[in-house]
Amino acid sequence: MSEELSPEKAILQTAGGVLLIVTGTALLGLLMPNQVSWASRVFVDTFGAWGVLVGVYLSDFLTVPIPPDAYLAAARIGGMPYPVVVAAGSVGSMLGGLTGYVVARRFADSAWFVARSGDSVARAERLFDRYGGYALACAAVTPLPYSLLSYASGSLGLPVQRYLLISLLRVPRIAAYLWALELGVIDLFGS
Repeated sequence: MSEELSPEKAILQTAGGVLLIVTGTALLGLLMPNQVSWASRVFVDTFGAWGVLVGVYLSDFLTVPIPPDAYLAAARIGGMPYPVVVAAGSVGSMLGGLTGYVVARRFADSAWFVARSGDSVARAERLFDRYGGYALACAAVTPLPYSLLSYASGSLGLPVQRYLLISLLRVPRIAAYLWALELGVIDLFGS
């Protein structure tokens, strides 16, 4: 995560992130369409909307290496209806971010939290100190790590009502990213 956050960087990062996700998914679809379709159908048939919700929750709470968009794409390619994917992904994202916020709010001063959060949360806190809620808003709608800014929001004491209000930006972000994926990818699989 960059120390400097500006509207120009956020726009470029968002455009780059969308392009990377759409291109990567399209390449997978072109190189291995049967395998991607099969894995996506298995994901949807096995886990359904709960799989999307839990996967996105974990991505937005723990900063795991699998981005939330992977679960969204798998669900759509696997045949789950767009509104269901957006709803499950949005709920998972909001709950995941809120969990990070609450954990950070409760344990920010503990040696356990400081040791496990490392330099990433400290950098996010510096961004939050400088830009306040705007940093969280950028993380909510761009590929910036939403979980890290959620931790920073909690550890620095952003009021929970303000945190939740800003975090609602995750809903249009998820809908827009899924729409972009759909435009570039879903037709490759005939969905």
